[in-house]
Amino acid sequence: MKWEIGVKKPSKSNMFSETKAAELAVFADVIDGSMDAHACVVSYGAPSQEVRTALEAAMKALGYDTVFVNCAGRFEVDGGDRELFACLEGIDPRVVVIADELACALVSKAFRENIVLDQKSRAMGRNVVAFTSFEADLKSPVTKQRDWALMKALRS
Repeated sequence: MKWEIGVKKPSKSNMFSETKAAELAVFADVIDGSMDAHACVVSYGAPSQEVRTALEAAMKALGYDTVFVNCAGRFEVDGGDRELFACLEGIDPRVVVIADELACALVSKAFRENIVLDQKSRAMGRNVVAFTSFEADLKSPVTKQRDWALMKALRS
């Protein structure tokens, strides 16, 4: 981008993004995607390609780019809730999608919020939707439609 004389470079592209990158570098093993994504998908274990493709397509349809966080293992140890909180707050997404029940339990503990499965919630000022098992839901047209309706509710 060409900057004209007298026009300051936006803060987003300099000191804040450098600090964000440094803070998130310690989570590189569990983050897959852009640190500036607007939607964060949290799952217990790496999502299957089918789940990943479906969630990326759904978030793209809603106007969000997507980052994935695998919360298995690393965040289950003593103090892991604080680590997961730091990871998610560092990403600072507009919306959070929780792909399964185990991930929901860990995120609920990290945010100290009661995130309810299979409905829209709010946590730390963000819209959140948590699924009992998004992967299992893909097998039924009824649950796929329910999940899509829940994800569309993230915009409001």
